[in-house]
Amino acid sequence: QACVLEPVFNLKIHQLGTLARGEFAQRPATPEQPGDNTTHSGSPSAEHTHAHSGGLKSVDRAMEKLTRSYQGNVSLILDVVRQCIVFDNLQSLLKAMTIMQDDSEIEVVRIKNRMTEKYNASTSGGYRGLRT
Repeated sequence: QACVLEPVFNLKIHQLGTLARGEFAQRPATPEQPGDNTTHSGSPSAEHTHAHSGGLKSVDRAMEKLTRSYQGNVSLILDVVRQCIVFDNLQSLLKAMTIMQDDSEIEVVRIKNRMTEKYNASTSGGYRGLRT
């Protein structure tokens, strides 16, 4: 199912990113950066949006989460097909969240807010983000 959904999901994310911050220009993966399917819009000096293909979650990782965290409940594995959009500013992030909320084809089932002051970013190497 995930293999069938992935291209549809990728298109939806591309549309979302475009609406939130402009068109994307595909940058192909290189041998030095396998799987880095980064896309971006705007000139290098301008504010822009990046999208990174997260690819499909591996069966090994899904099984690990299933046994370690979800006590065998498969319905709790939510991120089998993944994408990442990186915004240069919070206004673009907010616009993307609003677009998702207003899109009848998208159902937000979980939000992990790692941008709040309550989140200890030192536990993730300084990473902060919003996962939906």
